[in-house]
Amino acid sequence: MKFVSAHLKRIALTLAKFLVAAVLLYMAIRQIKGALEEADFSTVTLSPCYLVISGILYLVGMAFFGSFWRIVVADMGGKMDRAEALRAYLISQLGKYVPGKALVPMMRCALVDRSRSSVSITALSSVYETLAMMAVGGLIAVLTLFAAGIHRASILVPAAAIAVVFGIVVQPFVFQSLVKLIGIPLRKTSDELVSPVRSRTLIRGIYIESAGWLFLGISLAAAAAAVGSPMWDLKGLMLMTGNSALAITGGFVAVVVPAGLGVRTSIIIFTLSPIIGPSQAAIIGLVMRAVQIVSELFISALLYFYGRRGRSND
Repeated sequence: MKFVSAHLKRIALTLAKFLVAAVLLYMAIRQIKGALEEADFSTVTLSPCYLVISGILYLVGMAFFGSFWRIVVADMGGKMDRAEALRAYLISQLGKYVPGKALVPMMRCALVDRSRSSVSITALSSVYETLAMMAVGGLIAVLTLFAAGIHRASILVPAAAIAVVFGIVVQPFVFQSLVKLIGIPLRKTSDELVSPVRSRTLIRGIYIESAGWLFLGISLAAAAAAVGSPMWDLKGLMLMTGNSALAITGGFVAVVVPAGLGVRTSIIIFTLSPIIGPSQAAIIGLVMRAVQIVSELFISALLYFYGRRGRSND
């Protein structure tokens, strides 16, 4: 009976996840469709130069996040050189296109040298870096959007909630307590598995992750310029940085939706529509999403075949 009950619970949980994903996708697609119906694509001229710039800036921003992940790995007791960490981090971004996003740390474990960074260290450091990325992203979204003149509670409150919730979880003593709850020992001596993250590492991560978000914001500004909506002044760059941060963190919170499919674009439309109109906001959101996907596919293929590999796994 216990086996049947557990099996039924798993089925119910799976169905619930698919239901939530379906609702989120429906709402996002409905918003995007409504905005696109008003768009006049005949007036849109894409600038290949700005598209390339947007893709490069996006990858630079992601590289900053990967740099902090390497620092967390070292803090937890692993060893990983810059080339190996960057390769594993960028290639693993393809794992977020699977519902639940659990494939990301699994891919990193397969792409690094496990003799120098154990599965526990690689997986836990991946989780911690992602949580820190979300916390800083939420904070950046609140600060930059407010400074750009966006004072709507429907935008700022969710961003603040993301910053607070994830900010609490990444506090070293909180994260260590959560790790202990799942049964992974934090080491004070060399015979245990994973060292605790230090407070100074988190402080260092705030600066590094903030730089990453800044580059992602400029990447979105380049995508906007590519479709004829340049926003290169200070206010425009703050708007794009906050918009990018809110869209990506919001997409992550929608964990059951692969890579925040549709959610990111709908957030961009919702935030930018009062300023540039829903049709232009929809075009920018769709172009940015395409740039991100193409950039991730390109760099993953390049690094997989030509990047420096860990000795053991892939």
